Amino acid sequence: MQFRLLLLLTLFGSITLHAQNRTPQSTITLSAKHAMDKTDAVTALPVLVQGNVAEIRNFIGNSNGQFKFSAGNIVSAEMRVADILALNKLGITTQIDIPTGNIQKLNDVMVIHNNVDSAYLGMWPLEQGYDGTGVVVGVIDAPFDIAHGDFNDSNGDSRIKYVWDQNLTDGTAPSPYTYGIECDSAMIADGLCPSTDDYELNYSHGTGVAGIAASSGLAANRYRGVAPNADLILVSMNFETDFNTTITDAIAYIYERANTLGKPCVINTSVGLYDGSHDGTDLTAQLIDALITEQNGRALVAAAGNAGSFPFHVGYDVTATEQFTWFKKLSYAGVAYFQLYADEAAFNTVNFRISCDEPGTWISKGSTPVYNMLSDFNFDTDIIDSVIYTIPGAGEVAVYAQLLNGQYFLEFLITPTVGTDYWRFSTSGSGRFDMWNAEATTGFF
Repeated sequence: MQFRLLLLLTLFGSITLHAQNRTPQSTITLSAKHAMDKTDAVTALPVLVQGNVAEIRNFIGNSNGQFKFSAGNIVSAEMRVADILALNKLGITTQIDIPTGNIQKLNDVMVIHNNVDSAYLGMWPLEQGYDGTGVVVGVIDAPFDIAHGDFNDSNGDSRIKYVWDQNLTDGTAPSPYTYGIECDSAMIADGLCPSTDDYELNYSHGTGVAGIAASSGLAANRYRGVAPNADLILVSMNFETDFNTTITDAIAYIYERANTLGKPCVINTSVGLYDGSHDGTDLTAQLIDALITEQNGRALVAAAGNAGSFPFHVGYDVTATEQFTWFKKLSYAGVAYFQLYADEAAFNTVNFRISCDEPGTWISKGSTPVYNMLSDFNFDTDIIDSVIYTIPGAGEVAVYAQLLNGQYFLEFLITPTVGTDYWRFSTSGSGRFDMWNAEATTGFF
């Protein structure tokens, strides 16, 4: 009995030591590493940092960085590469991310039939009618026609209380942000706000979305929005900037300004992007959730997007019999690229490889070795590892892998010798994964 107990303790001790060796030393994500590798020493990068907020804020204050705001245990800031690396070594962070991905409009089709008349009338089971009175509607979108009559009340006064136009530079940015200009209700009433709709560039997307949400219908005595009596706070986004940074800035800004008005607030974002794990675990999603739940009277509506017709998701339960999916070179980048997400426990038992097939004959040109996360990737000293393999006559295959908080994120970057070849991603074993990528949606980082 004593021998069995000693054996069990020895085995559990070995398991514990092995788990400790797998604990990541670094908290910098793979996307952050990519951004840092492309940035010079003096440029400040938008960064999200999760961890001890007080200590992180103190570090930023003593560095060249700029603290913007925090919610929950996540800080939004701007920092140089050297300061990010120094912060990473202090042991006070659990994740450091530099979000990437350009903004895309996600609501290009007006929804005509909203079935909101019953809400106006307060029909059962509602106890009263609702038309937006006493509520702030925030809209984050392309630039708006702020002088449009449908944004006025019955007295002819604008219901727009604030506008933050992130595209303009001739004016004052809202503190603590350092870009764009802000207009308050007085500037809007006096016709002094320079923000205007860019009709030809974005087809009045922002104006249309804001109209669906909160048009009074007074311009032509028709076309009321869902909340025709609501106040408005508008953020005009710059679609050439990073989405995750500017969207969190915009959400924090609108909620703060709504607080100054003393009113509850619902924000609409008919913009977005298709990158990421789609499970709400990235820092951007967590930060947005923390901003919403920070106090009562906040809500946020996000468009589902326009990608329903695009086959940009692959995900399945892996079996012992090898399964595969073909990928082709992106037309504009000269490479094949896709991303994979999986829970650590669900992917440790998956074996995978990349091979190249010649179209028409479907003869294989070769394959990488069969990879497994436990045997072929090492996360003992960092959360990021990679393997690069050249298939003679076919091309180079690079696999970048990240292990963070029990989740794997893999990037596959294939540089083909022949652009028309098909690239096969094959799996065997057991477990599950999800891939999200298509040239029409996510494209190439």
